[in-house]
Amino acid sequence: MSAEAAGPVCASGGVRIEAGLDADRDGTLAGSEVSTTSFVCTGATGATGATGATGATGAAGATGSAGSAGANGLDTLLVAADEPAGANCAAGGTRYQSGLDANRSGALDPAEVSSTRYTCNGATGATGAVGPQGPAGPSGLSVLLNSTPVSAGSSCRYGGTRIDSGLDLDLNGTLGTSEVTATSFVCNGAGVTWSVSTADRALSLNGGVIASGASRLSLSRPASPAVGDIVQVTGAGAGGRKITQNAGERIVTSGVSASTEVGSRWATRDAGVSCKVVRTSGDGNVVAAVSLFSDLRVSTNGGASWVNTPAGTDARWQELLATSSSGSTVMALRTETVSPFGRSIQGSTNSGASFAAAPGLPTTVQWSAVAASGDGSVLIAATALFFDGRIYLSLDGGTTWALAPTSQPGNWRAAAASADGSILAVAHSYLGSSFVLVSTDRGTSWTVRDSGTRDWVAIAMTGDGQRWLAADRDRLLYVSTDQGTTWTPTESERPWTDVSISTDGRRLLAAAADGSVVTSGDGGQTWTLRTPYGTGLDTVALAGNASRVYGCLPGAGLVFSQPVAVASFSTAGTAGYLAGAQYQTVALQFLGDGIWNVLSYVGSSFEAE
Repeated sequence: MSAEAAGPVCASGGVRIEAGLDADRDGTLAGSEVSTTSFVCTGATGATGATGATGATGAAGATGSAGSAGANGLDTLLVAADEPAGANCAAGGTRYQSGLDANRSGALDPAEVSSTRYTCNGATGATGAVGPQGPAGPSGLSVLLNSTPVSAGSSCRYGGTRIDSGLDLDLNGTLGTSEVTATSFVCNGAGVTWSVSTADRALSLNGGVIASGASRLSLSRPASPAVGDIVQVTGAGAGGRKITQNAGERIVTSGVSASTEVGSRWATRDAGVSCKVVRTSGDGNVVAAVSLFSDLRVSTNGGASWVNTPAGTDARWQELLATSSSGSTVMALRTETVSPFGRSIQGSTNSGASFAAAPGLPTTVQWSAVAASGDGSVLIAATALFFDGRIYLSLDGGTTWALAPTSQPGNWRAAAASADGSILAVAHSYLGSSFVLVSTDRGTSWTVRDSGTRDWVAIAMTGDGQRWLAADRDRLLYVSTDQGTTWTPTESERPWTDVSISTDGRRLLAAAADGSVVTSGDGGQTWTLRTPYGTGLDTVALAGNASRVYGCLPGAGLVFSQPVAVASFSTAGTAGYLAGAQYQTVALQFLGDGIWNVLSYVGSSFEAE
């Protein structure tokens, strides 16, 4: 016998019985001796029997130890506030909000509010009945007015109306002379006659001029005004206007915000910076200068203090410098005096705190021009013709550099870039030939413009790249409004050294070796000659917002100019003036003794001298 597993023979298992003759008489039934096989299968599991009776309850166990104290519960807060009339309360009322103080701050936060209820005001009741009429009061006295035309005279210079008033004491409905208690005058105006002008002219007494010129108009005042006479001017044209003075005259400016033009008054900013070249940021706060002693100095507070970056042993900083409008990017040229293989463009992206050599740029060439876009993302570095005359570009703020995709070589003398670097210009001059290489697509393609015989020494452009200013050495200044395709000559022939332009193109400035500094407040249409020093400024740098300009004065250090508030009076005589921009209006009244007063004005930040 043997156990039989559950299977097809026995569904629940059982016993297998094998029988046969012991043919070999060994007392063991071999497999070959089995003659019959039978099975005794286990029956299926029977049904569960009934549950037995419950046993007796055991003895109670010992009491367990006390548990730890639970955390303090949360306070419930209630806040009442006025409820304006609206969807919740038609006539307004009180709003009650409640909830648990989940953050235990003692104040019911908006996120903790769990319930909001309203107690509303009742509707306005009906209007009560009208009360009885009160007794009649005593009759009052009427106030009478009487108007009478008056001729021009002491009361009204140009005539007007006299108004008398008083009580009708005799109740006759007429204002008698003895009843007049107050008299006033409504005077006629001067009868201003307006005229439109597009050219310089003299102003008319008690007249007005609408200055509509593209350039700044010069308007002279009448020669023999009487006390009380008025002149009025409105600037309709883009150039604005300047009201000039006669000998012995001056303007009271205390009632109007007026300041001098940038570039008109100069002062020494730092005598210790005997600079050769200077550049500044758009707001004029970051200033970079290379000194005569070949040190590179950078200020981030308008020249109040400086960080000096020495060139190192047997090295010097050269007269090649550029800054971005933001002031974060500074480019400079460092050369080694003992090796011809040490001319490296150095760059800073932290306003001059540290410098590093520009990666990928050659060090055996003569660098001649550098420029940076306003945001510092696009940088230009160009070489002289004898050293391959190539242009190198960086489109990632100086991280990487590559040759500009142009086969045009040049003796590159100056470079400029727009605020976003989309418009680039590099000027070539050599042996009587010149041209400007221009890109309007961030350096992808280049076009030669204005081929001629100019001797370009400096070029600058506005933030949008639409207005350019360039200097032709020993000849004229030129302005372009079509990205260098055509140029308009302006100013006089001078030994120009540098030019600068404001971001909006309204303010232009140029310096010459003969001591001249010229400024323009109307985009180069007209210029004012300044001679602040006996010698010329090597370079000038105008802040993009025209708040200040810096210059390098040989032997005197770093000089600067910024608008100075004209607190009381303009400069006496023909040197003084009051100028305004487009859409500004001013009325001046003559007070006698050569003094004109600002009677009224529209606009702000007038210019005065």
